[in-house]
Amino acid sequence: MVSFCDAKFGITFKHYAKIDVNGADIKWNFTKFLIDREGNVVERFEPTADMDVVEEKIREIL
Repeated sequence: MVSFCDAKFGITFKHYAKIDVNGADIKWNFTKFLIDREGNVVERFEPTADMDVVEEKIREIL
């Protein structure tokens, strides 16, 4: 996946590894995860999450 994105899109930012996700809780590919500097999941947001709320949570962990 990383080599594909690098070759096709010239991506230069840090990539995260692809992982297996099981269960019915994930809503397609628009679920958002807030991850801290150590790579820990801090919060999960549904695809319909208000971006003002997401921004507030980001500011809280900075």
